[in-house]
Formats: sequence, structure tokens, C-alpha cells
Amino acid sequence: MNIPLPIITERRREFRKSLRGPARLRLPNEKTLEVITMNMNFGGMGIVSPSNLLARVECEIQVSVPVSTSGKQLVEFEVRVAYSILSRDRGGFYIGLQFINVSESEAAVIEQFMHYGPNPDPFGDSVPFGY
Repeated sequence: MNIPLPIITERRREFRKSLRGPARLRLPNEKTLEVITMNMNFGGMGIVSPSNLLARVECEIQVSVPVSTSGKQLVEFEVRVAYSILSRDRGGFYIGLQFINVSESEAAVIEQFMHYGPNPDPFGDSVPFGY
């Protein structure tokens, strides 16, 4: 039995943690973009890209995530573009990505990062993360 999902009329506002660093975004056409990660939460991440991406495009992002005070783990997440906004302050397009098809091991990495990673994103309220 399929249960219809509620219609979301507002963007979610979830706690985000800073995650600044390089990452690789692989697009559906196999083109790869070098991007900068900005923050992450349980639902997705914010990045800055030199290229604008259309909403709902599905791609993969490869990123090194701190999982403890002494180590990082390289992870590849499947993501969907939620929004893309030109940001002069950030030097590119600020893009919200939603995690999709998250495996148990990927969920464990997100959980570790959210509990043991760096401090909250100081710019977290500037662009709400979500739909």
C-alpha cells in the first residue's frame, strides 16, 4: 500500500555543520566538476560550484568527511539538486543537494560527522537547506 507524502510548502530548516573542502561532482553525462563543500546535515549538503545546475538533476558527489578528531572517510553520495543560486559572496553557484538512496554505511558516516564533526555552519541561516 502506498501512502502519499505530505505536500511541503516551506523549505526545511535543519541543523547544519560546516564542511569546507574540495569535492568532485559527477553529472549524469559523466562530466566531473570540482566543487567546494560548505556544510552538511542529515538530509544533504551545500556546495559552491563554478557551474549552474538545474533543480532535480541527480548526480554523485565524492567528498572526504571527518568522522573523528583524527580521521576522514572518502564517501560517494547519490544526490539530487534542490536549488542553485548565484552567489557573488561565495564566488559561484551555491547549490543545495539532497541525499538519495543512502546506504547504511553512508548513513553511518553522516551520523558520525554530525555528532563528532566540526562546529555548526556560521552561515547556516543565510540560505535554508531543503526543497
